[in-house]
Amino acid sequence: MIFKSEVSLGDVISAASFLVAALALFLTLYQLRRDAVRKRAEFTALALMAQLGTLIQIQTMPDERKRATWQAIALARGGPGLDVPIEQAIATQIEYLDRLAQVEEITTIPTYGRMA
Repeated sequence: MIFKSEVSLGDVISAASFLVAALALFLTLYQLRRDAVRKRAEFTALALMAQLGTLIQIQTMPDERKRATWQAIALARGGPGLDVPIEQAIATQIEYLDRLAQVEEITTIPTYGRMA
């Protein structure tokens, strides 16, 4: 048996189709990862905006009601505590939204101003 080092047209076509399939698989996986990162950023932005909206709504309440509402949130489990004023909590939410807008990957969402 003698080995012939010939390359036929079928071999070239097979190699090219394998290369195209490998490239398609890579691009599909890359697109899935990119979509997952985009979805995670979208969900993070929604959570931050919802909390920011609540904080702004509390800020517009009359003083007595604002104080009672903020105290209930601040002292709740996972809340920021009374040492964090509502203005600081709003600033924290805005800071995280800015970081998200700068395409920084946010892994934790601050709970009403409490840095996680």
